[in-house]
Amino acid sequence: MLVAIMTYALLAQAGPDEEVISQGPGYRVQFDVKSYSGKASFVVTAHHDWAPFACARFMQLVKRGFYNDTRIFLINDRYLQLGLKGGSHAQELLERVKKEDASTGEPLEHLPGRIAFVPTKTEQKWERDEKQKGDPLYIEDGAGSTQLMIHFMDNTERLKDEGVRPFGEIEGTGMATIRKFYKPTKDDSIDIETLMREDEGFNKYLDEQVPKLTKIVSAKVLETWKSRQLLVKKKKAKDEV
Repeated sequence: MLVAIMTYALLAQAGPDEEVISQGPGYRVQFDVKSYSGKASFVVTAHHDWAPFACARFMQLVKRGFYNDTRIFLINDRYLQLGLKGGSHAQELLERVKKEDASTGEPLEHLPGRIAFVPTKTEQKWERDEKQKGDPLYIEDGAGSTQLMIHFMDNTERLKDEGVRPFGEIEGTGMATIRKFYKPTKDDSIDIETLMREDEGFNKYLDEQVPKLTKIVSAKVLETWKSRQLLVKKKKAKDEV
């Protein structure tokens, strides 16, 4: 098993406890956040080979600035969810449905630290009027949700029939940062029905109701590549420890 990314530079050789591995197309996105405890950031590495459609969709949303100035208010022991912006009307104009093509390979495991789009109901039919077709996020054969889940534990069994695949993973110590995000309690009393009726006042409602919520200030693409090589440390065998 390979662990601990050491560098993103192209490497000619590795030491005795290291190995060079090659990766296909992908990119890195940095999320800058602000919480009651201060400012922080975490980085997502997206792998095109894992889930091509989801990987492209995520890039599209990040470049559009969709995740900028959003709030993280859905957190439990299994996963963190983000990417809800505006009330139900605003959200519906951006959400479409598409399952990953099974021909991309066996479904990847939804392990801790991996990120995927939240499943949506595939049987729902969306009206595709001219206004929606003019939206940059509109894709003729259907698009994915805008909402993302970052796994705190292995959710593979729970999501096995949902048709979604993780498209990336959180780098380095990013999960330690994410686990510190404020988790709303029953005392915070977020009324989801009221929240979803808010369009322009979506963030205002959350800020007033739960001022401790972690805010995503911005998400930006750090780098992209068609292929790259990584120098990684090999995991020591038990008899070597």
